[in-house]
Amino acid sequence: MSVIDFRDSLEREEAYEVVALVPEIGAGGLSRNLLSSAGTRYPIWAERFVNVQPGSTGPETRRTAQRILRQLPTAERDPFHIADAVQRFLFGSDFVYSTDVRGRCEPRESIADCLLRQKMGYCQHFATTMVMLLRELRVPARYVQGYLPGRALGDGLYEVDVAAAHAWVEVYFPEVGWVRFDPTPGNSENGQQLTELPEGPPAPSLEPIAPEATPVFASPEPTEDLEGEVLPPVAEERPPGSDWLADAVRSLLLPAVGVLGLVALAALMLVGRFRRLPGSAPDLAFQGIVSLATRFGHGPRPTQTTYEFTSSLAEAVPTMTRELHVVAHAKVESTYGRRLPSGEGLAALRLAYRRARVGLLRLVIRRSRGR
Repeated sequence: MSVIDFRDSLEREEAYEVVALVPEIGAGGLSRNLLSSAGTRYPIWAERFVNVQPGSTGPETRRTAQRILRQLPTAERDPFHIADAVQRFLFGSDFVYSTDVRGRCEPRESIADCLLRQKMGYCQHFATTMVMLLRELRVPARYVQGYLPGRALGDGLYEVDVAAAHAWVEVYFPEVGWVRFDPTPGNSENGQQLTELPEGPPAPSLEPIAPEATPVFASPEPTEDLEGEVLPPVAEERPPGSDWLADAVRSLLLPAVGVLGLVALAALMLVGRFRRLPGSAPDLAFQGIVSLATRFGHGPRPTQTTYEFTSSLAEAVPTMTRELHVVAHAKVESTYGRRLPSGEGLAALRLAYRRARVGLLRLVIRRSRGR
């Protein structure tokens, strides 16, 4: 996935040219044998793409994942054949493409469980479900939104309109990279199709993945920022013994000393939490916001994207909308574009991170004073 950033705004009907690299299929490029032999020696960062947040899947997703795995021959229980089987399962005749899914899902039911039960949905449902099925089987996968190629007009031109907006899946293979899979049935008019690969040259056989098995990922290492500071994981960010602070926020002193206690509490939290800010690491900065927001009852829902979560959080602290967007944008750029901020961008991220957390603390103070 790529993003185009323009230094200046585009004028109406102004044209621009984009050069893109497209993976080669066959003839020494991508093939079934190449991907099936890629193995599972993933880099450490790939672990985030097998994580399943609590509540984002349910029993139907877990049962279906194991059923798909068990139906594969033992020699084909590698990540590629698993991804191919999941894609074909969802693309099959049992599932129907429909944009009207009102009233289909049960309250608090995950998107994946709903689609697997109702067998009806549109591209976002199919892509989400495939990602969750693969992650249940510890295959690194991510959800992607963009546009299909569109309709050919001749002379090498294509018309890409709103009907070509689409969501699909990318699966990571060691030494190969991200490979596109599309499990959504329909919309072939705009160029949608299954990922079909040639067999390719023979590849050495690898040890298959057994049902219920969990390939081991290495534990994440401390993140080192561009200034050489070693940043601890977010969960270890607060100093020892500071857990009482959250309890103090909830019970918040007697009315007679409420205001003074809140000021002291805020000061303690600022000192303890800002002592080693992860503002130079976008992912850790975002997780820091999530951690604090969750503690105060504004955590993300399992199905929310980064931008959806920060947008909903901004409704609670509207004065921090810009700062939350800066943190979210840096997180997305780092995670999906592999671009880390530097210079002014790094300084802006640090400042936005500090201000956003102060805004959340003020929200707690206002709510506590109103009790």
